[in-house]
Amino acid sequence: MKPKTLTALVSLFTLSMLLGAYSVITAEREIEPEHSGTTKDNPLANIAAVPTKSSSEKTNFESQALLLATIAELKQEIRDMKTNMAAINIQDNTMLDDATKKQSEELQKAQQADEEHLYFQKIGNQFTEQPIDVSWSTEATKRIENALFNQASEDLNIDHIECRSSICKLEINDMTEKSMEIFKNEFRNQIADVFNAGMAGQDESGKTVIYMAKEFEDFTENN
Repeated sequence: MKPKTLTALVSLFTLSMLLGAYSVITAEREIEPEHSGTTKDNPLANIAAVPTKSSSEKTNFESQALLLATIAELKQEIRDMKTNMAAINIQDNTMLDDATKKQSEELQKAQQADEEHLYFQKIGNQFTEQPIDVSWSTEATKRIENALFNQASEDLNIDHIECRSSICKLEINDMTEKSMEIFKNEFRNQIADVFNAGMAGQDESGKTVIYMAKEFEDFTENN
């Protein structure tokens, strides 16, 4: 149970006790005590008797006033607590919604990463099973090497190049952020007429591998 909820329950219990005490005091006031100085045998005593508040009645009146003031304060505190509890519930619900949304987004990202990794593995398998077209393989390899010798692509450190009939595989041991920018811009622009599709990922050893194909359909041919 939350501390503020417990406080509200204690205040309600206290209020009920005070209301009970107030009822008892009110009931006692309704019972008027007989004046000791008035009798049927002494009419003058009845006439002379002046009703005054006894010390007991005065004490009861003061106690009643104090109880009423305390009850009013407790009622106000309970109203304030209810307002605060409502605000806390709204805040808790908002935080819960945010946490659920964040968890859902993270789950979607994880699922997307798994799907991309699986698709990358399928492309790798397809490349391995693809036969070698000597003519295309030789021409594609030459175009890649020429692009690498270009001054704009000199910082792109490709360690291995292998081309088959419609897909080429490039291996990079140290793919930096700068290298990736060069690959996406300067290098890609120089081979755009040969390769129209590409996908990058990491193999089991953590090495960056880039597959490039003549057409996107070459990636999906057997997938």
